Amino acid sequence: MENFYYKQHSHIIITKDIQKYKNGMIASTNINDYKVIENLEDKNYNFKLSHANQAIKEANIASKQTKYIILCANKYGIEAQNRLLKLLEEPPPNIVFVLVVSSRLNLLATIVSRLKVYHIKSDKKQNKQTFGLHRMAIRDIYNFLQKNKNATKEEVKHIIYNTIYEIKGKQFVDKKLLETFDLSIALLELNSKPIHILSMFCLSISQKANKKYI
Repeated sequence: MENFYYKQHSHIIITKDIQKYKNGMIASTNINDYKVIENLEDKNYNFKLSHANQAIKEANIASKQTKYIILCANKYGIEAQNRLLKLLEEPPPNIVFVLVVSSRLNLLATIVSRLKVYHIKSDKKQNKQTFGLHRMAIRDIYNFLQKNKNATKEEVKHIIYNTIYEIKGKQFVDKKLLETFDLSIALLELNSKPIHILSMFCLSISQKANKKYI
């Protein structure tokens, strides 16, 4: 079984049992220097801007050996994630960030796209689908949107995040497209009509992908 507790690069852990994973990592003989940052005072176990600032402060404390900064939350606030983004891209020497979260839907696309993601095998099998939006012609996109015209907010989020996984690493994926992903999720959280957000998302993917293939 792969040892998820010992990675020399910053990464994301998706698990339904955050506390079990955290405790297992702390108990691992491979981990000597670590700092856990979590919001135990919040019944919803959410990660806020103050916790992001705490993580940044901890990361800037020099370490001669690998130090793991373990961030644990059911959900990470958007402000907190944006605050961490640059640090996650370019962490200080000997600093490894571990973001432990219950669902990839609770992270920004800009973070998911930059870090390796690991799903704990003991959890229920993840519902991954491929939609091939980046390969669709306009007529195909129209048919896809017609098929999903009554999709709920959660169903559209599912399409968006599975598409992020599907196109991760492809040449046409740039910062602007990732920002579109994050905007789509933010608008869904504000209760914008799901089919409108899905339409914007699909057309953005098609436009970027087709530019590379012309």
